[in-house]
Amino acid sequence: SYNLKNESSSNLVVLYHEITCGCIKLEYNNQPIKTNEHLPVRVKFDSRGLYGWQLKFFRLHLYGAERPLLIYVESEVE
Repeated sequence: SYNLKNESSSNLVVLYHEITCGCIKLEYNNQPIKTNEHLPVRVKFDSRGLYGWQLKFFRLHLYGAERPLLIYVESEVE
């Protein structure tokens, strides 16, 4: 889990997200994030069938942003 903080001067809204693997699931509220407020985001990673070092990422597409926010998830699966 992590918190996405809006440090811009306007409200942000997550329009949609893209994931690189079916092993990642995101949970978040798609309500507007006011300036200096946080959006809790929960990332669930299902490691079944995976071994060793894993690097996954997902994109959050935000209203008004030129590019999506790219977030990487790294893990070691034993």
